Amino acid sequence: MNSNVDDKKNKWENVPELDGVDVWDVKIHNDEIYVAGRGIDGKGVIYKSNDGVRWVDVAPAIGDSLEFGVGAIDFYNGNL
Repeated sequence: MNSNVDDKKNKWENVPELDGVDVWDVKIHNDEIYVAGRGIDGKGVIYKSNDGVRWVDVAPAIGDSLEFGVGAIDFYNGNL
């Protein structure tokens, strides 16, 4: 058994785009993962990823409107 493969499977890795984010909600929609919470500045953030590795801020303006983070997200008629 290759110990390098086993070590890699059991090791948490930092996701740079989500560094410092407190994730409060996770949803999967149309094969994409969405996370919401509070950014390092304390304001709201919503990110999405289609592979769990690369993350994109899908609502950059949300930080200016929600000063204490995004507690929950959902979809209605296909819209976030």
